[in-house]
Amino acid sequence: MARYYVTINHTTQFPLFHWDPYNSETLFIATDDLAAVKTAFTNVEHILITNDKGLEVAIFTQFDGYTSINYMGRNYSNQIDDFADELAVYLTKIDLVQQVERIEKQVNPVVDFDGMTCDEYKEWKINDFSRKGEQLIFAGTNVTLLNGVTKNFTYNLEDQSNLLNAIFIIQALGDLSVVIPYHGHGETCELYSAQDILAIYFTLQFFSTRIQTEVNMKINWVRSCTTKEEAMAINFEDELPTSWAERAEAIMGPTMELAQQLRAQYFGETAEENGGNE
Repeated sequence: MARYYVTINHTTQFPLFHWDPYNSETLFIATDDLAAVKTAFTNVEHILITNDKGLEVAIFTQFDGYTSINYMGRNYSNQIDDFADELAVYLTKIDLVQQVERIEKQVNPVVDFDGMTCDEYKEWKINDFSRKGEQLIFAGTNVTLLNGVTKNFTYNLEDQSNLLNAIFIIQALGDLSVVIPYHGHGETCELYSAQDILAIYFTLQFFSTRIQTEVNMKINWVRSCTTKEEAMAINFEDELPTSWAERAEAIMGPTMELAQQLRAQYFGETAEENGGNE
């Protein structure tokens, strides 16, 4: 039989005498350390139940403490497969308003910038820039198709996988006359020519590469800061300073040349002739 453990406020852990998922308001703990249990269950915010493999079984945030703790004696536990002291902890619930506030705090945590060191703030900003860059890539961009129609295509992880699968089919068949089912953002699925699929893929992939390159330079710009105030002055929307912009263009120049070569190979035109999608 699996063993279970309770961890309170991400810090203190006790083995459970037994775990009853249908009675979350009472926890039966296998310990004789009453003082430690009282301390742990004062000002409760988070209760985590895990099994002996470390897997999460349940999480509770609606409790704030206990009404009483009763010693149940030294009994045999099927989960521990041995005799152990048993304490029954009867939990108290916070009111509904406080529960909602706790949930909002977890979803939208308040960041204490003033309390951060320079390194901590730079790490936070780097993660924030990475997240914003990913959002831009996932949102995609407009692509002008061979018939001159411009549509918006997203580029999230599912889109990337679907387009790669479509490219694989085109390459496997070696036939640009095939049609592939796909869809623009917010549109129903329809058949696209192989050349349109290639145009969509090339545009989105090089669009993604540019964003990744620029965000990487901004992240390194933040890393180069020697003071917290200097790092705080950098915003995601800011233009790169000349030195960092030159580094980005040194990477994107050859990349854009490759994009034009691929477009010329498949479409017999330059990027400018097709609206400069890249």
